[in-house]
Amino acid sequence: MSFKNVVGVGHSLGSAFTEGVTARYPDDFDAVALTGITASFPNVPLSQAAFNLAIARQQDPVRFKGLANEYLTFGSGQKGIQFAFFKHPYFSPAILAKEARTIQTLTLGEFIPLPSYFSPAARYTKPVYVLNGANDFVFCGGDCASPVDENAVTLAVLYPAVGAKGKSGQVEKAGHNLFLHYGAPAMFAEVIQFFKDNKL
Repeated sequence: MSFKNVVGVGHSLGSAFTEGVTARYPDDFDAVALTGITASFPNVPLSQAAFNLAIARQQDPVRFKGLANEYLTFGSGQKGIQFAFFKHPYFSPAILAKEARTIQTLTLGEFIPLPSYFSPAARYTKPVYVLNGANDFVFCGGDCASPVDENAVTLAVLYPAVGAKGKSGQVEKAGHNLFLHYGAPAMFAEVIQFFKDNKL
């Protein structure tokens, strides 16, 4: 099977991997949209503290039965998830509760080396859209526009060659998990329109 166009869309760790692909293999994607990520990392450790990571099978022996001790999950429950990922009151409490009930596992190897996944994609010249929740705590400390526009800085630092093909923005009244806030439908429409505007 072959495809005429391939776009990369990532969120958080997925955005880190997508950016890494564009840096190493600049011809693989015809365009990319990255959400839940910036080139700034000072708040990531504080977010990780809010996770209060615990051994998954000890935290929830039924759901995570049989997993090795290397698999972790949120020990902080709903409060830690809300602190790191949501902006009150711009989400449904039912969505937050479901996120807490169905949260999955991760390993230290996934996110401790996070900064090492990034390197400027100096040879990538195709369309790029960097879009974050305006109140993303994980990467912006709760304010992606102040003291600098983290979205614009990320675009400039990671994609120095895209020029006018680059776009950055933010979804108002949304935290890190911007797709779980009330503004998610508009955000999805915005990303789709970005690809359409670039004939993809």
